This record gives sequence, structure tokens and C-alpha cells, in this order.
Amino acid sequence: VRHVLHLPTRARVSNQDVLDLGALALEASSDDLASAEDLAVYFVDRQIETRRDALAEETLLRTADRTPAGRDFTGTGRGLPAPDAYLAERSGRAAEQSAPWRNPYLFVAGAAEGGGVEIVTPWRTFVVRDAVEMARIISYDSRRPGGADIVLALPPAFDQQVADLVAGTTARPVWYPLGPAEVATHPTTGAAHLVVHRGAGEAGPDWTTPPPPREPGLPGARD
Repeated sequence: VRHVLHLPTRARVSNQDVLDLGALALEASSDDLASAEDLAVYFVDRQIETRRDALAEETLLRTADRTPAGRDFTGTGRGLPAPDAYLAERSGRAAEQSAPWRNPYLFVAGAAEGGGVEIVTPWRTFVVRDAVEMARIISYDSRRPGGADIVLALPPAFDQQVADLVAGTTARPVWYPLGPAEVATHPTTGAAHLVVHRGAGEAGPDWTTPPPPREPGLPGARD
């Protein structure tokens, strides 16, 4: 149960988890049931196919006119930061910078205890420990508008590898930070800001993107 449902390290297996595992098995094909590993992969694939859990409407970040603009996997509800700017924080001081991307679609997630990416939804919290699985969730988000740049604010241990995979799958620019990134709220205004934390002596750009892929991306993920 723990492995298939990607449960957090300290999470207890509940009766609902057992029921969810049974429901997952009923929906799975014989190939998906070949091993616990195959069923764990199907746990992610089903979310893509059915827009459940990570890709449900409830995790969407939206603009003022309700246009989908990203995913918040933190469960904090801090909202959507301004699309054309971010804050670079060094030694406790933050300076606003112009964003290098166009038409961003933002993914925000925190690190899980013991490693991996923690994904918080209204129904469950689970952990994606494999970069390929995380890249699939991001690449096959059907609510991403065509022509959007993909912006990642993921745990530093994951962001570069996931960015490389997503760029190859979607054939879109995928931006990731060169330091830990998060969405934080202004203590006075409550406005959401995308923040990159850099070392005091670190200079140069705060964000980078993999080289443009040579292939046109994969069906269902590319524009």
C-alpha cells in the first residue's frame, strides 16, 4: 500500500488507503497489476488520464479571469504570483527582477521528508520520489495553455533533471531556478511573490532553461 500510493515516510496506512488501493487495482489492466512497481506507475498515470489528485481542478493556480496559470502542490493557498517578475533574495534582502519567461505556467511544490516532491491535494498527500514520474505529471497537464513557458519551483534536488525531461517531452521552454525557490506572501499586502534564494556572493542569472530539444515533443504533451 505504502509504495503504490506513494505515501509520505511517516504516514500511517489508513483504512481509506486500503480501499483506495483496491479501487486502483480494479481500474488497472493486467499489465498494470504485474507487480507493485507497475501498479505504482499506474497510480501516477491514472491521475493524468482522469485529471484526479495532482491534476484535479483544485490544485490549479488561476489568473483573475480564471484562466489556468499553473499548479500549487503545496496546499498553502498562497495564490498566483505576478507573471512578469520575481524576487531574488540575498542575505535577507529581496530585490524585484524582471522574469525571463513569457506566458508562464508555474508548478510549485515542496520537498518531502526523506526526499522527493511532496504533493498536497484536498484528498491525499503523496510523495513523488522519481524524477520521471514528476516530469510526466508536469508534461501531461492538459490545462496548460498552448504556447506557455513552463516554470518550475520544485525542490533543488529535482528541478534540473525534471526540467530536462519536461523540455524533451513538451518541446517548450522550461525554466528552473539556480537556488531554492518558493511562493511567499508579502507580510503587509498578502500578495504572492515568486522568490529565489541566492547566496550572498552568487551573481549572474537566477533562472536557466535546458537547451531547446531537437525533437518536436510527444503527443499529448507538446502543444
